[in-house]
Amino acid sequence: MKRSLVVCGMLIIGFSTVPNSDMCAAGELKETVWITLVESTNEVDRARGKRLAAQTRRHEVDVLLSILHSPVILGEEFWNPGTSRNIAIFILGHFRSIEAIPSLIEWLYPKEGQSMESDEEVLLSPAAVSLSEIGLPASKSLIEQLTKEGMSARGRMCLMAIVKIMGPDMAQFRVEKAIQLSTDARGRQKLTDCMVALAEHRIPVQLLWNPK
Repeated sequence: MKRSLVVCGMLIIGFSTVPNSDMCAAGELKETVWITLVESTNEVDRARGKRLAAQTRRHEVDVLLSILHSPVILGEEFWNPGTSRNIAIFILGHFRSIEAIPSLIEWLYPKEGQSMESDEEVLLSPAAVSLSEIGLPASKSLIEQLTKEGMSARGRMCLMAIVKIMGPDMAQFRVEKAIQLSTDARGRQKLTDCMVALAEHRIPVQLLWNPK
């Protein structure tokens, strides 16, 4: 389900940049140009192709972030994977977009006006899923957020994303290290609360971490 939504969303994002009826052909042509250049035996062409690919990706990420930060519609379903906001969130995770990390953390938990109702029980929010797909590059920002949130609802989502990324043992190590490095008493206490939650198995580790 999520994969098909991501593919559909990527097609929409790719075509939205072309302002005429030939948008499909133009989008394919643009992609063909930079792929051809990157695969060229000419060093100058390869460099040009890489620049064009980077520019294309930056534009796509900018479009996705603008969708992510669009105003909340009253009653918008936070857990529904098919909303335009959540499709944008999933694609940013698929892209492993490091520049999207702060925005994804901002949308870890429902905002005012969003509905919490869901037809099925979901463990991780869409943003937490995408942050876990980005992986280790997101872990530092998630730890920093834990220092502010502790075991609040948003903090719990941060902690579950961290466990999803690196497993319970490494998550505990990273949180313990953050406690040692913190110079703020309140922040240390919030991190300690997270350590206790991990130790007392208040985080569903078995559902989050399944090493192969």
